[in-house]
Amino acid sequence: MYRRLYFVLPDETHALQVVHDIEASGVDRSRIHVVPGHGVTLTQLPPATLRQQHDVAGRIEKIVWMVNLAVFFIAVIALIQGLVRNSVWGSVVALIVIAATAGAGALFASRIPDTHLSELYSALSHGDIVLMVDVPKARVQEIEAVAERHHPEVTAGGVGWAINALGV
Repeated sequence: MYRRLYFVLPDETHALQVVHDIEASGVDRSRIHVVPGHGVTLTQLPPATLRQQHDVAGRIEKIVWMVNLAVFFIAVIALIQGLVRNSVWGSVVALIVIAATAGAGALFASRIPDTHLSELYSALSHGDIVLMVDVPKARVQEIEAVAERHHPEVTAGGVGWAINALGV
């Protein structure tokens, strides 16, 4: 899983300069995606796909989180039923599911970065450009430094996740 870095830039000229610097640091152009703000037309930058523009990753994350919570609470109800009915196997299975969903939720909350494009919609509505760069976790700080070092106009928008195989 890659980390998606979000940068907010005021115009295409500045965004193009940042893209060139990021490419010079070894990031392939196919890992760079640009979402134009309201009324902005891009001519030289790699556009984001429709899935990326509509924040499918954010929706997937919400769905997974809600399913995990639903399974957890169903397992709690099953545990209560198992205890009331003196069902050892039912109670043990319910406890295992509770532990698995609680563990998955804790990992999800503590390890998965959760910035998404939806958090930058206000910048897009003002005509700014959002630059999304997908890099391995080990290169996050390096690429952030490349973008911010020579470009004071760059605003870091956060770090999220990306799965290139799914196009999100």
